[in-house]
Amino acid sequence: MRTVTIKGLLAHKLRLALTALAIVLGVTFISGTFVLTDTLHNTFTELFGNIYDKIDFQVRGVAQLGSGANAARNELPESLLATVRAVPGVAAAEGEVEGYAQFVAPDGKAIENGGEPTLGVNFDPDQQISSLHLIAGGPPVTPDDVVMDAGTAQGYHFTAGGRVRILFAASSRTFTISGIAQFGTANNLAGSTLAAFTLPTAQQAIQEVGQLDDINVVAAPGASKAAVQQAIARELPPGVQVVTGQTVVSEETNAVD
Repeated sequence: MRTVTIKGLLAHKLRLALTALAIVLGVTFISGTFVLTDTLHNTFTELFGNIYDKIDFQVRGVAQLGSGANAARNELPESLLATVRAVPGVAAAEGEVEGYAQFVAPDGKAIENGGEPTLGVNFDPDQQISSLHLIAGGPPVTPDDVVMDAGTAQGYHFTAGGRVRILFAASSRTFTISGIAQFGTANNLAGSTLAAFTLPTAQQAIQEVGQLDDINVVAAPGASKAAVQQAIARELPPGVQVVTGQTVVSEETNAVD
């Protein structure tokens, strides 16, 4: 039987080789997929952890559609920020807005990174909360200032003090690059481009004047975080909730998974 089997295999050498190659390639692709999946999971888990590692709580609208990081939520009135800051046990609170903002390269073409988001946000000057770390220049101060992510700056040779055109959903403007920033030690947010403005400029450009997407909160040292969260919740109007920073990290990571 063994002799017959060997003769059969030798009589079809090409088929034997192709079958063996198919098995090797199949195992390689499956192994590569698992490695890539685990690498991406760890990358985004670390990334979101770095972004929210300073945040104890986030005040946000209750989900109107969907759930987790992909939920559609109502914006918050900017006046709610003062209310949250006044809660006993709150050390710092800053509002956030986020929307579409796309840099234009020196050659006049819109900058795209393989379909990754092109984000416009407000620059948070409070280092107790902000995930952005300036490596050149300074924060945005005037309505014409923008902070650019380090990945875009390095890839397209932008420098602090230079000028850059930015596309918004309903307009475009040219800004002065006041500073270059990293996310912790990362040059960008997992490939996304980021333009950070003063809060009023971001609200106007993203068409959320007088509104916030959410409010990030840091509890005072030594304060009971559970008590602070309960105190914040008591001050919130209907349709608004307060969740822990870890909840936000888990939701973002699950959305990527």
